[in-house]
Amino acid sequence: MDKSTILIIAIGGAIGSVLRVLLSIKFNGASNSDFPFGTFGVNLIGAILIGVLMAYYDSGNLQNSLRFLLVAGFCGGFTTFSTFSFESMQLIRNGNWLTAIVYVLLSMLVGIGLTALSYWSIKKII
Repeated sequence: MDKSTILIIAIGGAIGSVLRVLLSIKFNGASNSDFPFGTFGVNLIGAILIGVLMAYYDSGNLQNSLRFLLVAGFCGGFTTFSTFSFESMQLIRNGNWLTAIVYVLLSMLVGIGLTALSYWSIKKII
């Protein structure tokens, strides 16, 4: 991988990371709950976005450099699996087992479902 590709990924990652934090703060600020709505919402948005982008890429409608910028960089910085894992552990440590189970199951099932739905929807359009 050349230096320009690494730079493209880094730029996308920086933008995605900043946007993730801003959206998480907004989602969490709107909720008065133990459920981590910020991370959950960002992960679902990221699931849709990566499905759309990869549908375009697989159809030949997204250049490889844009795939690095948007998928590896932006989506990699934007989605928050490490935060998701930590929050799940914290819920369990705090004795919120049911909330942790619901959070993990919804994140996995709905996230994968939205990725597939957005991918196949865009593939039909393009």
